[in-house]
This record gives sequence, structure tokens and C-alpha cells, in this order.
Amino acid sequence: EEAGAAVRDSMSPNDGLGQAPAQASYIKGFHEIYVLRCTSCTTVTFPRCEKHSTMLTRASKDDAAQCHRCREVRRLGGSPCEHCKQESCLSEEWWMLSDEEAGYLHAAFPAGQRAIDHMLLQCPVCMSVNFPGTEQSLVVNRGGQMTSLSGRVMHEQDYRAVTKHVTPACANLPLTKVPVRLTPEESAAVARLVGNTPEAEEGLDEQPSAAEKMQYVVAPNGLFPAPLKEDKGTQALIYFRFLGRLVGKALLDQRYLDLPLAPAFLKRMIGQDLCFQDLATVDPQLYRTLCKLKAACAEGGTGMLDGCPIEDLGLDMTLPGYPDFELVPGGKGVSVTVQNLPQYVEAVTRASLADGAAQQFSVFRAGFDEVFPMKHLEVFSAEELELHIRGDVEEWDVETVRASLHPDHGFNDSSMPILWLPKFLAGRGP
Repeated sequence: EEAGAAVRDSMSPNDGLGQAPAQASYIKGFHEIYVLRCTSCTTVTFPRCEKHSTMLTRASKDDAAQCHRCREVRRLGGSPCEHCKQESCLSEEWWMLSDEEAGYLHAAFPAGQRAIDHMLLQCPVCMSVNFPGTEQSLVVNRGGQMTSLSGRVMHEQDYRAVTKHVTPACANLPLTKVPVRLTPEESAAVARLVGNTPEAEEGLDEQPSAAEKMQYVVAPNGLFPAPLKEDKGTQALIYFRFLGRLVGKALLDQRYLDLPLAPAFLKRMIGQDLCFQDLATVDPQLYRTLCKLKAACAEGGTGMLDGCPIEDLGLDMTLPGYPDFELVPGGKGVSVTVQNLPQYVEAVTRASLADGAAQQFSVFRAGFDEVFPMKHLEVFSAEELELHIRGDVEEWDVETVRASLHPDHGFNDSSMPILWLPKFLAGRGP
């Protein structure tokens, strides 16, 4: 059975008192382990319980770490780093570590080295990790590049196919590069203790809330990806990959989809770059506001928006509607002024149309390319491509609907239901 495939325990039998609750299931060959990474020197440590020779795993939904045997909960985030002595720099992380990667980390650690700067690869969705290596040794992080001992530069794409994921749906997803400093002591500890660490639970008992089940998207201007930060893994990437496969298969089989993609997204599909004016078809309200801001900071502008000084608007360098999406490092603490207003407008546009949608479109394209290469769509215009995807999207009006009706079975053109139906359908839209 392939690593990463979910192995589910059988359900408890029904004893006549009702269906027994679902039992916990485990992900074969994977361990969800607690990791500390220094934000200053990037040194990684794997907290463990030496008494029971096991690494720490997730205790509950609040991300606390514990030994699965003694149940001692530990919180070490924010502590000083023992290596660089910086205060409050340890970041808590959760990794999905496979048995194979744990063994390879120890076996491929360069002999005689006290520590190495490495570039870890991690799936942004299932959080599984890959310690890339070549020439029987881990690669070294040199200036942000993965380099072999002989000096050959390796690339993230080289390791997508060999990375083991928790779920097959993540196969060939772009991987996040995480700079880490590894020591032989920590590598040996992982290889020694991983066999005693319980496998990750799949969480069958977790049921979505009613609010999570009843979520709808209202996009009168067409569907376009909501901004997503590069360092934020999300289940949405799996959906975009599936969506790419779906659209590609529908086009190949000449099947129409009731999928109103935004004109800007269609332009991306045919290889065209987006510009500021395309924002009008994605978020008209944001576009109008940015136009006013551009006018305010233009030569001869008033430096005011609707009579209010720019400094009094309370804007900071974050994406409107997404307070955690910083447009510049430390953007939450940077106020927007007349001086940096042009930079703000440009950054918002770039985040809305390019950077914030880059991951989603990348996996959408990867899914599409599994059916046939998306580059073949470049012969179409955006309007022609929409016609191939959705078919004729003629707006419905009363006369159009009425001309399509053929009353029968006792009904005629003067029957009240026949008069009501076109008005009702015309109000619903296509």
C-alpha cells in the first residue's frame, strides 16, 4: 500500500442502541510531530519525551504538544534559542513526517559536519515534509538555492514527483521552501524515536459545523481567486487543482460547465498578463476607490479622498478586507500617507490580481495540463474561451423565454401560467 494512503479502522458494530461513533483512524507511515524553528538562525529542534523515547505529538485542537504516554502538555514557543541566544525567537510548527524521510534525514546527513544549512520542502496543504538530497547527501542552502556537494543547483520542481504526501490529491503540488539549520544530534534523534511515535490521526470524529456546510459564493462579476499568502497552506489549493482538471476535461469532451469565470481569469488562461483596468471586472468597488486614490496622489492632486486627508483614512499597508495580508514587511504598522500612496495602490493591485492569486492559478494550470496543455488555449480570445466553457450565455428576457415555450396539454398562449412563467424565469437570469 502506498505511503500516505489512509488506513481506516473498522467501525464499531451497532449493538441495537444506535450507530456507534466513528473510531479514530490513522495515516499509515506519517507522524504529526511538534517542531521548534528559530526565526533568527533557522535551527530546528524536535522536542521529545526522553522518559518514553518518543517525539511530541498534537494533544488537542489548541495545538498544544504532548507525549502520548505521560500526557504532559508542553508549550515552548517564544522561548530563547539555545544556539543563537536570541530571545523569544522559537516558532512552533507542525510537520507531517514520514518514516522514509526520517530515515533518509539521518542517513544522508553529511559526515563530519556539526550543522548544515538546508532547504526543507513542505507541502502547503497536507504539511508533509521532504528533506531534498542528491549525490547521497542532503542539499545545502546557499543564498536561497538548493546546492549539491559538487555545486550543482537543484530546483523545487525536481522533487515534486518523489515527495510523499498524506493524500494523493496533493501529488505534484508546488512545494514551499523552508530554510532550516540541521544538526546531526537532532537528525539522529528523529531516526531513533520516530518508530515509537504514534501515527497521525486522520480525525474522522471531526464534523463540519452547519455554518461550514452552508457556504455560498456570490460573484456577480465572475469567479476569481481570493488573495492567498504564499506561506499559508490551504485546502483551497486541492480544489483549484481539481477545478483545473474539470475544466480541461470539459473542454476536451466538449461539455459545457455552468462556471462563470471572471474575464480576468480567462485572460490568465490564454496567457495574457493582467493590468490595473482588469481589477474593474474582479472587484469594481475596490477599483473605483483605487482610482480616486490615484487621482489624489497624481500631480496636481489634492491629497484627499472625498474631502478627507489620506492620513486620516486610517489605512495601513495591508490588503483591504484581508488584515493578515501585509503588502510590505511589517505592513500592519506602516500607515498610508500621501508619500507612499502610489506604492500602496500598486501593491494592492499586484496582490489582488497577481501575487495573491499566483498559487491558485499555478495549481489550476497544473491540473488542467494533466488533461492537455493550457498553452493551446492561446489561440482564443477571452470571449471565445468563455463560449467554449459555458456555451451561449444569452441574457434571458421575457420575449426570449416566451419564444422558447410551446404550450400544450390544454395550455395556450393566453393561459395565466404561460404568462407568468416567462416573467419568473427572466427574473432568475440564465
